[in-house]
Amino acid sequence: MKFYCGIDLHATNSFLCVIDDKDKILLKEKLKIDGLQEAGFDVKLAHSMALYMITGAKVKTDRRDAFSLAKLLRLDAIPEAYIYPKAKRPIRDLLRKRKQMVSLRANAYGTLRRVLLQHGIYGYSQAAIKSLTEEELDQHLEHCATQAGCHLEVQRIRFYSS
Repeated sequence: MKFYCGIDLHATNSFLCVIDDKDKILLKEKLKIDGLQEAGFDVKLAHSMALYMITGAKVKTDRRDAFSLAKLLRLDAIPEAYIYPKAKRPIRDLLRKRKQMVSLRANAYGTLRRVLLQHGIYGYSQAAIKSLTEEELDQHLEHCATQAGCHLEVQRIRFYSS
């Protein structure tokens, strides 16, 4: 007899459901789970975006999700996601953080560009906007509140660039 375990994983704990090859539930329990691969278990990480059965369900609970995952595992129908090796996770997390910072900096540049366009200032290319100083912005913008908002964007760009 084979057993299948579905785990609804959360940040601090997980809900576990073990079934047999006839979908009989043998165990349902909330646990703190880590180190399954190191213990020699064959672990599959389900790709959450591809799990329509769970994400599209009208009633979502950890118990139902874990049971659905166990059934999908038994049917060999789990859409798998890549499990980063533990040693490479800090690098992955750092790259994700860098991507987020680059995106935030790009949004700040876009905000400056929109402000200039809203005030009828059209002569700046994207590259030229990147080299604008606070003093140059003050020359184009009359209201002190608008100037202050642009100063914050320039400071944000400096922060994200360092």
